[in-house]
Amino acid sequence: LIGKGDAFVQAGEPVDLREVIARVPEDRRARTLRTLLRRYLHRESRTVRGPRLLPRRVMRRLVLDDPPMRELARQEARATGQSIDKVHRQMERTFDTIAANFRWWMIRVLDIVLRPLWTRVFNGVDVPEDDMNRIRTAIRDGSAILVPSHKSHFDYLLLSWVLYNHDLVVPHVVAGINLKIPGVAFFLRRAGGFFIERSFGTDRIFPAVFSRYLRELVRQGYPVEFFIEGGRTRSGKLMPPKLGVLGMVVDAAGARRPSRDVTLLPIALAYERVAEEAAYARELGGADKAPESIGQVVKATRVIRKRFGRLYLRVGEPIDLGAVADAGWDEMDDRARRPVLQSLGERIIHRIGHSTVVLPSSLVALGLLANNQRGIRQPDLMDRIERFRTLLDAAGARSAVSLALPTRGTRLALDRFAAEGLVSDLSAEDGTRVWVVAPERHNTRSAAR
Repeated sequence: LIGKGDAFVQAGEPVDLREVIARVPEDRRARTLRTLLRRYLHRESRTVRGPRLLPRRVMRRLVLDDPPMRELARQEARATGQSIDKVHRQMERTFDTIAANFRWWMIRVLDIVLRPLWTRVFNGVDVPEDDMNRIRTAIRDGSAILVPSHKSHFDYLLLSWVLYNHDLVVPHVVAGINLKIPGVAFFLRRAGGFFIERSFGTDRIFPAVFSRYLRELVRQGYPVEFFIEGGRTRSGKLMPPKLGVLGMVVDAAGARRPSRDVTLLPIALAYERVAEEAAYARELGGADKAPESIGQVVKATRVIRKRFGRLYLRVGEPIDLGAVADAGWDEMDDRARRPVLQSLGERIIHRIGHSTVVLPSSLVALGLLANNQRGIRQPDLMDRIERFRTLLDAAGARSAVSLALPTRGTRLALDRFAAEGLVSDLSAEDGTRVWVVAPERHNTRSAAR
């Protein structure tokens, strides 16, 4: 990659010479083998660099200058009494509102700027190599659709940073139009962000342009990332799937290039401590959500003075979207598609949940909130947490590294809860510690875990 100083070696899939010898006549073997190696080398290069970046004007032409979009322009002109040229100019403005303006130099700049965030503010990112190989394979075989859980604004940056530092192409990311903040949007677009409205209402142009743009990204082989929950969860629980973008992605899978797969990857992101937890607690307590603004971005820089523990990224079992699209998707009307999308969305949410890492803070919060008395003695709490941990282990749940030493991890979580005023540390007459959840925090901030 341009500007990346470290050299690396990436090995692709092997070529079975015995199969070549068995299937190809001797006089054609050298040429066949050379063609295979060139093809495999090109495929490995795409996993690192991605497909060729098309100029913005070329992408605009590919999106807008095709028969369905020209027909939409004619329909809108008849419905609104405007000229076709005026409708087309509106479609161009809509494209400019939506589209990314990807630049590798911006990725390099953000890597330098954000590295202290992931290595000092957060205590590193934990991602197994097997999970990264799932992403690498999906990119190698076609178009990877990354579908992470959504707990923090850092999610947008985290996955791109992880892929970049594992020498993989950075995805284009669907972002809410609320993040199209002057100044901030400049960086987001050049890092691969593109924007979507929360709802379309009666507007026919925006969803059509967005869908065609998304389809072209997938067809060209760009990795795409979107959040199936729509917005950030305030409670830490996975929210029901939103189906709008998911349906557009299935449409795009139906228009994929021959011999190219479209693979959906459910991804679980887990934070030992969520940076926005104080704001979430206020909102769970009834406060209005503060709108995103440049002032909010400036305030967010305060996080560099805090510590938020470790980040965990896990990749669930991939889903072949090509198989979904090829199962009569184009012949279905909206009513028939709805249950298919609902089932697919629930499958994604289930696989994200199945891949989520169990954290010490989660077990401690569960142990405290499951208590039906005012306080709980520490030995009783530790026994309860251990029973929960044993049950989750038996169910095959993934555990955080910090749970390798469960007693130490849970005690550190308790001390942190106490320091934040979530619980009080009382002492019994025999010196045993007794933990009491602060009454005003029982249903708000504790839920934000």
